[in-house]
Amino acid sequence: MRHLTSIMRRLGAAICVCIVVGGVVSGCAKKPSDSGPAATPVPSATPYGQSAALARNLANIDEASGSVHGTMKVGSVSRPLTGTVTITGTSSQVMLVAGGSDQTKWDEIVTGGHRYTSQDDQVWVDRGVKEAGTSLASVLASADTTVDAGQGTISNIPAHKIVTATDKVDVATGLGLDTWTFDNPTTTLRIWADDAGKLVGFGTSMDWKEQLGGKAVVVSMDLDVAFNTADGIASSSPVKIAAPTGLWKWIENKPIGIAFAVPPDWEKSNLNASMQGLTYASAATGQTWICSYQDASKYTALTFAQAAIAGYNDKPDSQRATTIGFETATWFNVHRSKQKDYAVEVAVVHETVGFQLSVLGAAGEESAAETLAGQILTSVEFTR
Repeated sequence: MRHLTSIMRRLGAAICVCIVVGGVVSGCAKKPSDSGPAATPVPSATPYGQSAALARNLANIDEASGSVHGTMKVGSVSRPLTGTVTITGTSSQVMLVAGGSDQTKWDEIVTGGHRYTSQDDQVWVDRGVKEAGTSLASVLASADTTVDAGQGTISNIPAHKIVTATDKVDVATGLGLDTWTFDNPTTTLRIWADDAGKLVGFGTSMDWKEQLGGKAVVVSMDLDVAFNTADGIASSSPVKIAAPTGLWKWIENKPIGIAFAVPPDWEKSNLNASMQGLTYASAATGQTWICSYQDASKYTALTFAQAAIAGYNDKPDSQRATTIGFETATWFNVHRSKQKDYAVEVAVVHETVGFQLSVLGAAGEESAAETLAGQILTSVEFTR
């Protein structure tokens, strides 16, 4: 993540100024007349006595796996964060699942120096070469092992919390997260270790802002992973990590600010001259994917969806609320009487751009069109 200066927050009108002179803190002592119990002292960070041993163990992780336990919060909505983490030599797989009524999933496999991603464990996309130093093993190996923030527990296992200074390590990329839309990001890495410098697990706290619904919304993740350990190096039963098959094509359009995946045999086709966007089609099935866009600065998410629906000559068979990239969206299905086909569309606004994301299929093959639309729409990411 980008290394940005942390924002100092004002704590109120009455601020005690603490002055450190010769190692003694003064200026904030409670007066005898102050009411209420005395504050519990917070232990200071101390040097970790097994820093060198832990650094060696982090640099030599061979087999490691563990479960994710944490929380993701988008604005005021908090969701449980679960998943799994596996490292096998230079390969890794990270799966994160934000639960709740609308589940969100991120899955990344790194093997042979390549990165593969999925958001439904069915459609996998080849995302190209994984940038050097951004693998999970590289992130953990770059941790600062000198600062012991005190004893704690991870999955009921007592351990030392060894912290790296804020914004020194890009944990998000190590976890397979794309950070295109992150504003004002901040991240902290923590390594959990025992008294002898053996690796117990790791954790991270991240937060950033995203422009959602036309407003800056704070998003945060806090998670921990406890590894099985042996001989000072995280270890578990060997797990083979292989590249997925049947890979879809990754289409990224930076000027528009959107990316998505299409089936491997689909090819780009010409758009109607009156439309702005991208079109991909299958010669085998006759199905078509259209990503059109327009200025939506004068629309809300609801009014843009209403305008998109009104643009059809036929009344939708059904419509429902959904989300695309954490943005509120409207999904609707239409039998187009003039074209004699079936359209599945999602209308969504991100920042000031309105997107109409559609799959067109033959009448009578509605289920296939809806399944395909769900797969492509799951892969959509906004890139700014």
